[in-house]
Amino acid sequence: MQNLLLKLASLGLILAVVLFTACGEDDPLPGGGSGVVLGPELSFVSDPTAFNTDFDIEETETSFTVIVRTSKGDANLKSLTITENGTSLPTGEPDGRLTVSGGGLTTANNPLLIAGTAVDGADYTFTITLPDGISEGDVFAYVFDLEDDNGEKAVIDIVATVVAPPGTPLDNLDGISGVLLNQAGPAGTGGLDLDAGAGTGSTNAAAEIRDLGIDCTIPVAQENWRALFGTVNGAEMVRINTSMLENFSYESVSTKEAIADAFNSTAAVELQDGLSQAPNCDTTPVTDVSGAVVVGDIFAVKSGEKFYLLRVDAVNFVHSATDPDIRNDDNYEFSVKF
Repeated sequence: MQNLLLKLASLGLILAVVLFTACGEDDPLPGGGSGVVLGPELSFVSDPTAFNTDFDIEETETSFTVIVRTSKGDANLKSLTITENGTSLPTGEPDGRLTVSGGGLTTANNPLLIAGTAVDGADYTFTITLPDGISEGDVFAYVFDLEDDNGEKAVIDIVATVVAPPGTPLDNLDGISGVLLNQAGPAGTGGLDLDAGAGTGSTNAAAEIRDLGIDCTIPVAQENWRALFGTVNGAEMVRINTSMLENFSYESVSTKEAIADAFNSTAAVELQDGLSQAPNCDTTPVTDVSGAVVVGDIFAVKSGEKFYLLRVDAVNFVHSATDPDIRNDDNYEFSVKF
């Protein structure tokens, strides 16, 4: 009987130990860890100024923006690397195509070495410039690789596909060059046919713009070119204030609609009519006079239903006080798209 009681007592003790062990917490690892390693987290931020999913980008665009949010796990954040189609994006001059702000950073390196309070997490705004010479159908995959001090990583990616801009392609996407000569120069000069980039007489029917000649009150031995031009044969012209148009430039325009839209936009500065002066001081009315121009000025011209975009590439004063053969050879150089 005593042996039976001892056996029952032993069984009760074993059962109590088993139940206590089963109901208790897991034995902690040395240092107090649970055995589960928590790595970093990485995500794209939804924002009206940035992309956060795969997207299309027009081939006339040059750059885009993403905002990336980093968060730490068990260890401090260490670095963030950005690749484009498997190759690390370049930073710095002269070929840098990555800029960054946020996380205490204003200068981009790749990989970005994370320091300060950003080791706990931060938001970074990246602006990525696309390579030169992109064309419709090109695909660029951007991978963001975040690593912490434990070597744990988080990876996200976004894909940009290059598409053609909407609208009607220009007849001459690369543009043509044209030279408009001083109207007081040799006979048959002073006008410009924008379709061919060819100089004409100032009243030639093929011309859309013409020069306004000289200031006849200034002696011929002195430089007296007025450096003004306007429209002819019923054409209309406006100066384009490009600062009022987002991402607008001569180079970026690739459709006829883009020129027409600029011509009809609030960025179109209306021009006043004026008078051309001949050497004998005879005057001729000229419409839509440019006003003083400098290199880089942009104008839009409408002739009938056709629109042209002009960029002033040079304003050349060509005059000699002593050589009568080098007088009134002044000219403008234009780039023209239509």
